[in-house]
Amino acid sequence: MAPQLQAALPSHVTPEKFTRVSMMAIQGNDSLLGADRNSLYSACVKCATDGLLPDGREAALVVFGKEVAYLPMWQGKLKMMRNSGDLKEISAHCVRENDYFKYKLGDDERIEHEPLMAGDRGDIIFTYCVAKTKDGGIYREFMDEEQILKVRAVSRTGAKNTGPWKDWPEEMRKKSVIMRIAKRMPMSTDMAESFYNDPDFPGMGRDDWGDDKSSRGAQTATPTRLHDKMGLGDAIPGEAEEVSETAAGEAESVANPEHTV
Repeated sequence: MAPQLQAALPSHVTPEKFTRVSMMAIQGNDSLLGADRNSLYSACVKCATDGLLPDGREAALVVFGKEVAYLPMWQGKLKMMRNSGDLKEISAHCVRENDYFKYKLGDDERIEHEPLMAGDRGDIIFTYCVAKTKDGGIYREFMDEEQILKVRAVSRTGAKNTGPWKDWPEEMRKKSVIMRIAKRMPMSTDMAESFYNDPDFPGMGRDDWGDDKSSRGAQTATPTRLHDKMGLGDAIPGEAEEVSETAAGEAESVANPEHTV
């Protein structure tokens, strides 16, 4: 292993393991074998610096033309946040049409989600993330499909319908909401720089990234399949209606709580 790569690895990732996983990723992908070697090495160094493995779960090596880019996956982002030392636990989930889902705002904010265990769960309609810090803080973030698709439209791979957005759409939705909740989480300057330096999410460091509408406080309803169940009637695409905290907080999907936070 090159000295620069070995020096970049944190103590919890052994050089042997990183080398083994990297070689498996490269040898199993013909496009990587034919890509520019300098960019491939640079991508591996960035991956090592963040303490992630390019195994397709924590991170991936993706080819754009002849250049290789390092893309942290949602599980890799979770790992980075856990390694910060401030986080107690964090999870992200996708909600489908036929799941039971309730998002309540106000003084007793909470999320209840029970996935449908048998039968067709339907399409993804929401994605959310819950994080708990060691000082007792609880952070919740919620994105509907309209917000997710806006993020995808400006991402490097999503706009071209290639790479992880095409191969792992559910994982990329989770990554999007994790990236958004991270802006409100305690994070060191070095950690934030590494976390936000994601080539697939340009402008991530901006305060308004992904915030075309707030996921906290008063909600803006968008035309989703849950609209009628919220008692809001028909929505005209492109025209959002302001929903009171009561209506938004009591919105429920049909069906059958596993995740209650």
